[in-house]
Amino acid sequence: MSNILSRVLRPVPVMLIMVGLSALAWLFPGESAELRGFGTRAQFTWVGLLILAAFYALAAGATSLGELVGRRVRLPRWLDGYVESVSREDEFNTRLYYLLTALAFLGVGYLVVAAGGPIAFVDAMIDTNANVLKAATGGQPGLSTLRYTAAIAAPLGVYRALSRRTGYASAIFNVVLLLISAIVASRLSLMMATVIFLYLIARKPIKIRARGAVVAVGVLFVGTALVFLNYIRNAAFYATNGVHDPISAAFFQALTYVGSPFQVSVGVANALAAQPELFASPTYQPFAVLLPSFLTDIPPGLPIGSQRYHDVVDIHLTLSTNSAFADTLVDYAVPGLLLSMVWVALFGFIFSFAARVQTYAYLTAGAALYGFAEFWRLLLMNQGVAIFAVAVPLLAAGIVALSFRIGWLDRVAERLFRQGRA
Repeated sequence: MSNILSRVLRPVPVMLIMVGLSALAWLFPGESAELRGFGTRAQFTWVGLLILAAFYALAAGATSLGELVGRRVRLPRWLDGYVESVSREDEFNTRLYYLLTALAFLGVGYLVVAAGGPIAFVDAMIDTNANVLKAATGGQPGLSTLRYTAAIAAPLGVYRALSRRTGYASAIFNVVLLLISAIVASRLSLMMATVIFLYLIARKPIKIRARGAVVAVGVLFVGTALVFLNYIRNAAFYATNGVHDPISAAFFQALTYVGSPFQVSVGVANALAAQPELFASPTYQPFAVLLPSFLTDIPPGLPIGSQRYHDVVDIHLTLSTNSAFADTLVDYAVPGLLLSMVWVALFGFIFSFAARVQTYAYLTAGAALYGFAEFWRLLLMNQGVAIFAVAVPLLAAGIVALSFRIGWLDRVAERLFRQGRA
């Protein structure tokens, strides 16, 4: 089972599996702008289908090229926990885990304060209006960005607890931080954590009793969390449309979330084949796609994203992350679509490079993998969250490596963790 999982959890298979799941959700019977995301299903054309196939084939090729280069780059020995040719991998991993936990706590703590404090947090959940918390935090990079570390520290904490390397207390603490982050700001954190955890157990399977029960509990936890998070955000919306129980609301939310990107991809690919001039005036210059999202500004007065393809495909106005193919095309035109493959190749390189590391710095590979898991709906790879997620394990590993080099800090850390194990 673990062997199969390790083969599947690679960039190209993950990317194509998610596209396939989006197609299946789109094909599920029923059309409703509110409950499915579209009222009129897009129709296939052979040329449009060929364009989509060529796009994903190009992405798969760019990913493979990046992976090939990543396998050939020499790894620095400190990433594997070597200090002056002596392996200190276990200590390295322990320090890295607790450093990631501290960063997650700092980010989530700041997030709760920025959202109005614990009372505002509880009130928003009671009123099923968690979106007000997200609005209160803003979208600018800063201390709150550290909250995404919880999506890395939480799966690592659970993995370490199941492997009996750490007690369950720190694992539960990190899971609570993850849930707070997901409630306040983004369900993306929960999905990223799930992918990273799957990558962890695929890389080094856990030998535990009642493995089936553990898997069942994990699936139940993630499913319940998604139902809860959807309900506290969208209960009023679904009630207005005749859906009152949380499970049905989550079902329709999943169909919309997963299926609408394929709807948009098909419609926009058809339009590109029939009227390419529609996409000749992008919002940005094509080379701007190479910039991280936090370095780009939206030109005032220009329609962006989904506003530019509502005339060619039916999609609900509230949906914004509708297809990496379509959104990149309308924002950067065909040249930008081709240039976006630089990000795809870069994340393939990062995955392949980090996957060779022996210490927990290989969490960067799991974070990079999540970029491919989202490629069916958006180009996450040039977004600040994705860049932060792949960078923070490596940066934290660099800090840990430095702690081994500073004598007094090394002694303090070693004494601290020895007492913690005792």
